[in-house]
Amino acid sequence: MNRTFQSNSSRWLPPQQAADYLGCSKAFLDKDRVTRLHGIPFARLGRHIRYDMTDQDAFLERSKAQSEEVR
Repeated sequence: MNRTFQSNSSRWLPPQQAADYLGCSKAFLDKDRVTRLHGIPFARLGRHIRYDMTDQDAFLERSKAQSEEVR
């Protein structure tokens, strides 16, 4: 049985769409999954990686707060 994933109607995005949403490269997300340097949350479903848009929004808010502190 072959199912087509339709991420347009889901808050769970594959890495490329998550990178587009965050405004970064897919390579940046790939590296972060290994190093956990930025701690961007993700879910692993078998061999599939998905990013929750709610978690991405929270990550952006945390990043914004840290950027404002640097000023």
